[in-house]
Amino acid sequence: MGGCYSCRGWREEFQLESVCAAKRQPPLLPDDVRLLLETEKKFTTGKEDVEVVDALYRNFFEGVVGAATALNFEGLSWGSYHNTEAKALAAVLPHFVVLERLNLSRNALSAEGAYLAVADYLRGSKSLTSLELAGNGLGTAGAKALAPAISSCASLTSLDLSRTGLGPAGVKALIDGGAFTGSLTKLLIFGNGIGDDGAKAIADALNKNSACVLKKLVVDNKELLEHEGLKAACQLRGVELE
Repeated sequence: MGGCYSCRGWREEFQLESVCAAKRQPPLLPDDVRLLLETEKKFTTGKEDVEVVDALYRNFFEGVVGAATALNFEGLSWGSYHNTEAKALAAVLPHFVVLERLNLSRNALSAEGAYLAVADYLRGSKSLTSLELAGNGLGTAGAKALAPAISSCASLTSLDLSRTGLGPAGVKALIDGGAFTGSLTKLLIFGNGIGDDGAKAIADALNKNSACVLKKLVVDNKELLEHEGLKAACQLRGVELE
């Protein structure tokens, strides 16, 4: 599920992945496909064809969800007003029982959309190790809503929240919600304008939180890389600051 077809050097709109993946929807549950077959699709032999297609899709679905370890849904513009795609994804994700990596970057998801899409799955997953939400509009509200779910996912070790509009308040919301006390060893938060206040909040969390197991923090910002308090806290806790 979720391939990658890009060619470096080509403009994004001409890359095969952009053409083929545009507006691709989350995978449908078998019962939803059955409903479509019965109400919207027309077959020459009627019910007999419905049964055949239904059985084929169920077999395909069960085979995929039982084996898929990575889903790449990057750049699919799922940020609809009614969060239709986010809700559909939330319904199907629990069936991916061995999923290790989920990429939802650059989908224009709002704080509510991101929460609806992944919060429940995070709370129940025992296999997910990497979640990428880069380039979505999470802001402070999204950070506050998702932090407890992030903290509760004991298997999650890598989280990409770069360019999600966190700001210093969003960073503090992550910390207050327990995201720094979970299993995260790698956190990407560059492009969020966290400033001095955000850097101080992270440094304080590292200094005071013995449950934090963070090993790599990616800020990609000269001022943050040279921030005395953040540098000192990272050095003390053995966190690589990049």
